[in-house]
Amino acid sequence: MNSPFSADYILQAEELSETIGKLPRLRLTHLPTPLEECPRISTVLGGLDIRVKRDDLTGLAFGGTKTRMMEFVMADAIENDAQVVIAGSPIHCNHPRLAAASIVRAGLKPVLVLWGSAPTEMFTGNLLLDHLLGADIHVVENQDYRSNYSEVYEEIASGYNSRGEKPYVIDLQSSSVPLAAVGTVNLALELWEQFRDGDWFPDHIFVTTTSGGTQSGLVLGAKCLGFSSSIIGVSLREDHNEACRRLAKFSNQTATLLGLDVMLSEDDILLDSSLSAEGDRPSQASIQALRLMAETEAIFLSPGYTGKIMASLLGMKKRDEIKDGSKVLLIHTGGTPEIFEYSAVVAPNARDSVKIHHPKSV
Repeated sequence: MNSPFSADYILQAEELSETIGKLPRLRLTHLPTPLEECPRISTVLGGLDIRVKRDDLTGLAFGGTKTRMMEFVMADAIENDAQVVIAGSPIHCNHPRLAAASIVRAGLKPVLVLWGSAPTEMFTGNLLLDHLLGADIHVVENQDYRSNYSEVYEEIASGYNSRGEKPYVIDLQSSSVPLAAVGTVNLALELWEQFRDGDWFPDHIFVTTTSGGTQSGLVLGAKCLGFSSSIIGVSLREDHNEACRRLAKFSNQTATLLGLDVMLSEDDILLDSSLSAEGDRPSQASIQALRLMAETEAIFLSPGYTGKIMASLLGMKKRDEIKDGSKVLLIHTGGTPEIFEYSAVVAPNARDSVKIHHPKSV
């Protein structure tokens, strides 16, 4: 069967599925995740047809799209006879939680390298879950993550190796991305099947992008299957042009890994960088978007990541870049535990909303 989007496809769905199926894979996720209609917020936004891909419901450790990616990375770690697996990111991020959970499921030892300030009070949010997963946690203070992460990984890996524990490093800034992105090529395939079966084809697909693995795989899969939807990455980095080059490079590296005869260029990468100055921290726009989605659809977005895709949609709709009646898919990549970490920012006046009731019978 050809793609329902356009005749300009490279592979049929069955062929892409067979290609992905040739790679080693450790099953970690509950798939397919739901494609959920959002009628109330669609009405609020002037007649858009909004649906959410619920990758926050992948099942492992509060869910998230990264688990799709870890299925292929963990299989590679096992094939390389790893005993400890090292992953890292800024301290508040979601990736270490899902990496640690995936490592535990693989029967290996999780080691997390986290950039930021070591907490002086009780752990909460992702960091609490990292701890409960039994991870060795190394905090790198007072340094920028992207400036020296590879050297720090190497130093920590060397320490475990010297103790007779063979390390495997997950580098989602560079070397691990092409393999990890196979997970989101598979996400594109899953979406294709859901669009076809539900006879609903979006005009626009929104996804948060930072290191680039999620969007690069999704764009590659969409290219192969002939999606006509625009895939808009909501960039949390300020280097717009460099981000486009990096994502196109990752897409092409994943295509090579899969043996696909396809080449993407920077023109295939669409980014909304209007929120990039805020990085992956909560902003007024993302908190407003988070609350709007919670109050209308009872879906919880994360303040630093998935809240940004709704904020981006709201901004583009206000600028008339998304037309009335458009069909829009938001990919919920997870991150719910962030809400608890940032509770003071997300709901600073929550106590004021509580009404104390004194029963007359008491």
